[in-house]
Amino acid sequence: MGSQGSASISANGAIRGSGNYSGIRVTSQGRLSGRTGSGTFQRSDGCSGRWVASRQ
Repeated sequence: MGSQGSASISANGAIRGSGNYSGIRVTSQGRLSGRTGSGTFQRSDGCSGRWVASRQ
């Protein structure tokens, strides 16, 4: 099935993304600030969680 997705980052650091991964729809939102970011994701199969990111 493959995968495809897209995301956008606004000027204030807000992130929104969505995609389809092997038939599972995933949506994500969060915020970047400086060198770090965090947010949440939700899958169409009921799984959900948090993500964190940092830039080296």
